[in-house]
Parts: sequence; structure tokens; C-alpha cells
Amino acid sequence: MLNEEILVGKTFSTASSVSSTVEHFHFWVHKDANVKFLEPGSVIGIKDDTDVCFAVVESVSENMDYASALEAFASHNFGDAEYESKTDRFICQAARAKILRWLSGTVRPVSGEKKVFLATAHGVKYAFGMPDKGIPLGFSTTPTGNVSEQSALILLPDQYLFGKEAQGINIGGQTGYAKTNMALNAALLALKNLDDVCVIGINVKGEDLLWLDYVNEELTSEDERLWRALNMTDLKWLNFQLFAPAGISLRKDGKEKDFTLSWKDIKYDLNLLFSESKDDENARILVSHLGSMPDIENFDDAIRLLEEWQEAADNEKRVPGSHHAATIRKTIKHLRNLASKKFINKNFKKSVFPDLLSVIQPKTFVTFDLNDVLMTSTAQRMIFQKILSHVKSYLETKVLEEKTGVKRVVFFVDELSKYAHRSMGSESFLSGVKAGVKNIAERGRFAGLSLLGVEQYPSQIDDNILQNMATRVFTRLKAKELSAEIYRYYPNDFVRAITRLNKGVALLDHDTFPEPVFVRFPRSLCATSRPNKKVNPKNFVVGVS
Repeated sequence: MLNEEILVGKTFSTASSVSSTVEHFHFWVHKDANVKFLEPGSVIGIKDDTDVCFAVVESVSENMDYASALEAFASHNFGDAEYESKTDRFICQAARAKILRWLSGTVRPVSGEKKVFLATAHGVKYAFGMPDKGIPLGFSTTPTGNVSEQSALILLPDQYLFGKEAQGINIGGQTGYAKTNMALNAALLALKNLDDVCVIGINVKGEDLLWLDYVNEELTSEDERLWRALNMTDLKWLNFQLFAPAGISLRKDGKEKDFTLSWKDIKYDLNLLFSESKDDENARILVSHLGSMPDIENFDDAIRLLEEWQEAADNEKRVPGSHHAATIRKTIKHLRNLASKKFINKNFKKSVFPDLLSVIQPKTFVTFDLNDVLMTSTAQRMIFQKILSHVKSYLETKVLEEKTGVKRVVFFVDELSKYAHRSMGSESFLSGVKAGVKNIAERGRFAGLSLLGVEQYPSQIDDNILQNMATRVFTRLKAKELSAEIYRYYPNDFVRAITRLNKGVALLDHDTFPEPVFVRFPRSLCATSRPNKKVNPKNFVVGVS
């Protein structure tokens, strides 16, 4: 599990300032060591009789034997940068390493002076406690993203990814640094490797989740090599479905399936027309009253009845439920506005929403296109809430498993901060949706419901949601974001490296790993924008087409 041909240094401790502990040790760097093996994130090991200690390099520093900057200045003819000092200087590079685990399972410091070697891929896998079977997400690497002989295939146990032990993935990163690509890879690899999973994608911006039935035309030969190593070389197994309310979609080639919403579909979700603040409490009570009335069969019935109540209230006559005239007027205004939308079928008496029991199937990715450009926030939250409540009910009652074989549903939510911002309080119109997202993060795993969230600024996500995610991934982030509280527990050089990560490289923090690991991942196999060439995915094989 150690590559004894690659010696990188020898451990040491000092009488005063540098100690070896059960968590860390230090080593000076071998004079001929290749610097590429000494990046933060490199996995190393030492032999101690019959035992082996595995560790990860956290930081590397260099010192010379100058006592001060003034001495260095003076030794070069008092500031002549062209002058070569006549005195040979000692130069020492030293590294600090975090112990991951001992082969024997003991907890103890590294003792004395021991040779430090580079770990093999098998050693990396053992050091992080990666399972033999699981969901692949990429390959272990360092911040440069190079995939070498030391790189191990990163497998995550599915019960800690989208299962009952712990669940959920949150992926944060700057725009343009492949955070959505990483999320799509996780979703596709889970679907490919698990027979009881379906993914529901909520597309709120752009075209990222609209073209998953087409192959990514930007794949490079390196991407193809990585996908072959991930054991996924085509998309012919994927069942992709796209739904858009009343044809409101950025994709218009016949793939999108139109739907509308009737009174019956959303009568129990009308409270989402209002915020959770006390000012809207009476209006929420009123729409709940309307939703419970069997005589109201469509929007026209509801508005007509409210108009009768308003007239009665204005004439100081009794109104069922004793609703105030101002509350009735507010509710009429909101209902009329909602009924005027294209995606509302205001006269229809039956449900016209897609039958999720026929839509949700194993190895299926279902996208609901709720694009910001084309839809209001009110529409987005009502449709999102309806999908969430139905799926949760079907999972809890086991109806979904009995009819389709699906035991686990993953909600892929792009721009998660829109629905789960930490500052979002009861006064927000999205507070009801935030409660639903929070419920998935905190208790969804018991029903088989998981969250795959993507956003630009992870620190803006509600703490209870973020801390309940078993896997956290960071692509490149800005320094200001990295100054937030949630990053203070990561090694400083790891955090600094995040500001420089290239596309296809991320820092992965998983609950079953003793430390975060840098991961290299390919571009998504499926298209994330409108293809220029319509490649048939059923005829596509990586490296062959």
C-alpha cells in the first residue's frame, strides 16, 4: 500500500516547537523528492515495524538559514540581486501531515525518525476507508487535478449518499467552474449503479437540465478516458423525461411534455400564494377554507364565491368563516392573478397534473422546467411543493415501490439558495418551500427522499440543511466566500487551494472519510446546453463514435 520507490522525506520532532501527536506529524523533504508529490492532499505513509501509518499532506513550507531579511540582503553585496552569495545556504522544506489511520487501527503518534513514502492507489483507498462497492464520483487527486498511478477511484457507500444512514449532496462553486457538471455526474452515476433510484430535477435557470438525452459535444479525449474508468460509456440506458407547464420551456423540439394545473391539483397548496408572516395569516386561513369546500370544483367557482362573500361583507352581512372584507379582497386579487397564468386551467374540474406514479421509474431522470425567465416565483414554489408533497406521500406509503420498484427519489435542485437561504424567514413567500427542503434534508432519508443541491455560495444555505448533507463538494470559490464560518474546520492550505481549482477539480468532504479529498471528475456525459449536432445517444459509445 506504499510505493517504497518514491521516498519523500523523514519524520522529525523538536524539543520545543514541533511535536508529533495522535493527529499530526511533520517531516522534512528528501532532497531529490519530486515536488508534485508534496501538494496539499497528497497521501503518504510510514512503516513502523509491522504497522503502517497513512496521512495526508496539509501544508509544505521552506526555510533557509538566514537569521533575518537584513542578513539575506547583506549577503548579496547589500542588495545586488545579480550578485551570487559566496556562502552556501542550508535550505529545508518541511511538511505537516494529518494522520488518517493506522493499519493496526491504533491511535498513537508517529515515533522517532521514519521514512515517508508515497501511498499507492490501494493505500489511498484504505486510508480514507473507501468501500469496495459504491457510487463512483471521480478520482483522488491534488489541487492541480492530475490523475496519476496514486489516484484511487472514489467510491461512496450508497446508503450514505442517497440512503437511510445519511443522505444528500451539496455542491457549491463559482459560475463556470463545473458545479452543475459535478452534480449531473453524481446523479447519472447513481442512476446507472442503482436499480431503485429516480432523480427529479428542478430546472430554474438556463438549459442545464433540458438536454440530458443528448451527448455532451465538448467531451475531450481525457474526459472519455475518465468516463471509461468510471465504467459508464453511453446513455442508452437512461430514461429522460421533460415536463414544462403550458409549453413554457426553453426547449421546443417536441421532447417537452406540456401540463397545466387545475383547481383540484393545487387547492391544498394555495397557502403558498402568501408569506408565512402574521400579516398574511388570515388569507392563508381563507384559502384553506376554500380548499376544503367540496362544492368548489374550479377557479371560476372559487372566485365567484369570494365575490359573493365580499359583497356580503361590504354590506355587513355574515360571511361563512367570518372572514374579513379586506382578507377576501386580497385573496380575490391573488386568485385572479394566478388564474390568468397560461399554466392554470381555470375551468377544468379534474386533475391535469402529470401522474407521478407513471412518470417516476427506475433509472429515470425527470426534469421539471420551472425557468426563472419564463415563470414567476409563485408558480415555481407551487409546482415544486406539489411535486415534493406527492412524492413524499408515495414513498411513505410504499405505493411508489409497489407500482414502480423505486425506493429512493433524489431531488436535484439547482440554485438551492433560492429556496433555502439562511436569512429566509417567515415573511418570505418562499418560506413554505424552504420548510419542505429542510424536511428532506433532516428527515427525508427515512422515507427514501434525498436532496442534491447546487448553488454558488454554500455559506448562504440554512445551517440545518447544509449540516444534514452527508456529502459536501466545493469547486472553485472566491476568497470572500471562503472566509465564512463553514470553512474554518478545513486545513488552511486546502481552503486556499479552492480559490485556484480548475474546472473538473473539487474538494469532497464526506461523512465516512476522515478528511476531505480532492477529486478529479470529467465533463458531464450528457449535454448541458442546446446541442449543435443532434447526436443520437443510443448510438454513442465513448471513444468509439
